[in-house]
Amino acid sequence: MTRREGDFYPTPQVAIRELLFEIAPQLLAPTGVPIVFDPAAGRGALLDAANVFDPFLRCVGMEINAERVAYVRKAHQCIEGDFLAAPAPGPIDLWLSNPPYSLAQEFVTKMLDNRGPGTITAVLLRMGFLGSQKRQAWWQAHPPAALRVLSARPSFTDDGKTDNSEYAWYIFDPPARSLGLAPFGWYNAKTR
Repeated sequence: MTRREGDFYPTPQVAIRELLFEIAPQLLAPTGVPIVFDPAAGRGALLDAANVFDPFLRCVGMEINAERVAYVRKAHQCIEGDFLAAPAPGPIDLWLSNPPYSLAQEFVTKMLDNRGPGTITAVLLRMGFLGSQKRQAWWQAHPPAALRVLSARPSFTDDGKTDNSEYAWYIFDPPARSLGLAPFGWYNAKTR
């Protein structure tokens, strides 16, 4: 599979449902309405899934591509801009993202560096992201509290095909508390 421009691969909703069932009840919103923020919103697939799960969530995105921003704005608030260059928004109750793989470490670092005391961070990445000598020290400084492996490979393309990679949700505890999640588990995200 050839790489798409900007590493744009929309997340199928089936890849997020079980995550939301597990972590959404733990959202503690000081404002009363939990704010979900996707810094690489694409066409808003993660925001859509979050709103299907709970229509009272305030779902906000940021996207660098103007056409995709216009698409997301049909259903959600969306800021046009480069997340890595823009000031971090706040306060956020849940960082939720499938960032561009080529910039994933930078995205995750910025999300983790800009958490409030109760902010949960959940990022969809390839399992292979755990490997790499280059990222070893980074992982030691930023260990996730939990991994949720997608037992069925999700399709990120319109033709329903999958790539050769395994994927997982990397879940990071809020700085002020533990979510109490088992460190390792599986989601049975059927793609069809």
